[in-house]
Amino acid sequence: MSKRVKIFLMCCMTIMLFCGFVGCQNMNRALEKSVSEIHETVLNGQDDNFFVEVIGGKIESDYALDGVKNNAHDFIAVKVQVKGAVPESIIAEFTVKNNRIEKELTRSPLNNRIWTATIEGNLPVETLALTLTIGEEKFEYELQKVSADGVKPLDILKENFEEKLMECYENGKFNCEVSVRLVKSPKEDDNRYFWYVVVYKPDKSFFGLMIDSSTGEIVAKKG
Repeated sequence: MSKRVKIFLMCCMTIMLFCGFVGCQNMNRALEKSVSEIHETVLNGQDDNFFVEVIGGKIESDYALDGVKNNAHDFIAVKVQVKGAVPESIIAEFTVKNNRIEKELTRSPLNNRIWTATIEGNLPVETLALTLTIGEEKFEYELQKVSADGVKPLDILKENFEEKLMECYENGKFNCEVSVRLVKSPKEDDNRYFWYVVVYKPDKSFFGLMIDSSTGEIVAKKG
């Protein structure tokens, strides 16, 4: 093989690698910009009475999984699962960065043991002291952050759905939206958390993954 041919082949390989790198970077940026909901911090605590979660992240205004991402804002969500008798009302109180928050929770119409509330705000904390008020009784919780930083859900999504993600491009624009939620196993005796990463297309179809937040193992796949 001549020296000229070798140089030509090396140049071709360099261009291919560069294009692949640029394409990867473009896809990363497209995914990040298309996230319409993300759980950045999840804290929890429990006793024999309640399981309590406080979730912090970002969510789009006029939230709708329609394949179009709108402007997003910070949010804090409180979720309480009742283990015993269902109360008439629940009030949650906590302080984030000197900002005291008191919020009455709303019972889920689908499950009367689940109570929730959502507040605009940021949750940049590792632990959180939270009080639930039920009538005259108060229940104190020291919530701890759920560790899930070692697993990168968007990277795993990209690795498993590269072709489908390319279908989101139209005229050079990424026309899908992505939801990234950190959710506890529905089983009471299972304390594992899972990343639910779902891509929604404008035609209302979707695809995604359920990922063990500790190991990165894919435990379910759709699409």
